Amino acid sequence: MNMMSASIGAVLMLMGVMCLVIKAFSVEYVDALGNLHENFSCCQSDSYLFSPGGQ
Repeated sequence: MNMMSASIGAVLMLMGVMCLVIKAFSVEYVDALGNLHENFSCCQSDSYLFSPGGQ
């Protein structure tokens, strides 16, 4: 069981490092009008977390 937990933890940490590397090399900028442009802006999965009422 301990070996399985260590394997799962190692895979999760590797996935986290990969996400950080992708984030570091992705291009994000603010244009002249103040709009933020980022590669993953089409993913609106986290927008409901910051709205009142969860909608």
